[in-house]
Amino acid sequence: LSSEEVEALERRRQARSAYHLNNNQAAVELFLRLNHARQTIDFAKRQAAVFSSLDHAHMDVWEALERVNELREYEAALMAGAMQVDPDMSLKEHAFQTAELCRLAHPDKDWLHLVGLLHVLGKLLAHQLFDSQPQWATCGESYPLGCRFDPTIVGFQFFTANPDRRRRQYNTPLGIYQPKCGLHNVFMSWSASEYLYLMLLLNDTRLPPEALFLLRHQRFFSLTNPASGAYRQLLSPSDEEMLPLLASFQQLCQYRRVALPPDAALTGDERQRYYNGLIEKYIGPGKLAW
Repeated sequence: LSSEEVEALERRRQARSAYHLNNNQAAVELFLRLNHARQTIDFAKRQAAVFSSLDHAHMDVWEALERVNELREYEAALMAGAMQVDPDMSLKEHAFQTAELCRLAHPDKDWLHLVGLLHVLGKLLAHQLFDSQPQWATCGESYPLGCRFDPTIVGFQFFTANPDRRRRQYNTPLGIYQPKCGLHNVFMSWSASEYLYLMLLLNDTRLPPEALFLLRHQRFFSLTNPASGAYRQLLSPSDEEMLPLLASFQQLCQYRRVALPPDAALTGDERQRYYNGLIEKYIGPGKLAW
């Protein structure tokens, strides 16, 4: 090829890259617009009422992991250009990696190791078993409803289209809540995390409250943002005590491939036996209602 042809090919390559970048940015903006416009307290209540019936499937944890592995991790693919994520990592691989990272970082908290394995299962909302719920109602950041949206939430400007912004009682830092009421009394945006929390709660598992707290708030990033102090007025003393562990878990469950130490990580049958034991201890035998 001549130098002119090489330059022309390079210009076309750069044009294609710019096209994909701009279209990815547009997809991210569309996702944020839909999420922030439609996540109202009434919507979250309706979704909780629908999915609390637990009549979509009966599966054990291993069956659920196989089902969720049929899905592509939408959010990682969407954010791949802006964040250090690995969109090619399967959800099942990510679940095992997170579980092992939790085990190595917190060896004294075996329930947390199971939390790492379970934390992806709310993404089943996007599966056809659950009528393929839209991504804006499955993925994204979690945040409280019924009070003022915090500016540290990504895409905060798109909340202008949310009907709750026009309801005066929802537009103060406390909104409809009392000071230090505790997050268990707060309506959160509807998402995979909220569904997973609700499902495990209604199945009456033996997971400790700390486990359910981490699963519910795994994507409540504005709460653990050290520069914001957002929503602290809603926290109970027990919520405050959980913040360091929540921040640690949010780091451990980031969607990126991590090289586990080969001399310490569990694999194969040994890994299966270990997590089977945790499932038996904290969830019990048999299937869960989803």
